[in-house]
Amino acid sequence: MTITPIFTHKATKYNPALHSSLIEGTFVEEKLDGQAIQSTFNKDDIRLYANAKAKVSGKFTEYTEKCPHIVEELQQLEYDNIHLQGEVYSKHLPTSDANCRYTVGVLKDFNSYERQLAEGEVYYTIYDIPSAKYSTYEERYAILQDIFEGHSFEYVSVIPILGINENGSWVETFNELEKQGKEGVVLYAPSALYKYSKGKSNGRNNSIWKIKTMDEKEVCIIDKIEGTGKFKNTCGALIAIDGDGKQFKIGSLAVTDEERDYIWNEVECPCICEIRYMQETLDDYRHAVLTRLRLDKDVDSWNKED
Repeated sequence: MTITPIFTHKATKYNPALHSSLIEGTFVEEKLDGQAIQSTFNKDDIRLYANAKAKVSGKFTEYTEKCPHIVEELQQLEYDNIHLQGEVYSKHLPTSDANCRYTVGVLKDFNSYERQLAEGEVYYTIYDIPSAKYSTYEERYAILQDIFEGHSFEYVSVIPILGINENGSWVETFNELEKQGKEGVVLYAPSALYKYSKGKSNGRNNSIWKIKTMDEKEVCIIDKIEGTGKFKNTCGALIAIDGDGKQFKIGSLAVTDEERDYIWNEVECPCICEIRYMQETLDDYRHAVLTRLRLDKDVDSWNKED
């Protein structure tokens, strides 16, 4: 049997009104903020792929040659015909947003590993194993522990379970991670089965929930507005639409001055970006902040539900 990349499953956004009665006894894990990556093991051939297909090529983008240090450690596991799912991320920069932007950018770089050696190498934390079909998450996590038993790698790890949610104890973990500038938590029902996609997109698993400090969404930038004062002659704000066609203004850009100039001078509209916001209203997103461009995503293949 040859292991090939798939549309990996995703967590469902936590809604207290719908899910609060379902999360008792769930495993609490940190929500990592980087690039979702799956790895396939076929004898000595280990490859790293994105979790969805690119629109233009119709293939899963491959990152194997961009992360040779990660592949080298995975080869030491000496396993065949397994399929792992995790997150590639950096941790050398001072904020979660900065590390996330670096990760996405460096993985797109043609000379990715050379840049990593100069600026900071990325890490790979594994949180699921799609090849363990019909197993619950509790069973899948135990399989991951068995696979990694006796190994202590520098760049590759299995995500730790931070606790078991009892009477809302996940909130304490969430608050502690928030103080550290982390993105949030993910809650896994021990009985959660893997959700395999039947279509051409990543399925949401209704037994896994993500909870973040601020909500996050992909939107489409349709126009740029020149700034004033310090930001004269560069990008001051953006006009965007969401998946339902709602138009709104992004007034804050969490980017460097160089990145702001790049957006203003080089980026063509329409294009996809990620924002974080405090609250969605009927006609706006309160305190919307651009966190990163998603130039790796084609407007035509934009998942408007993300």
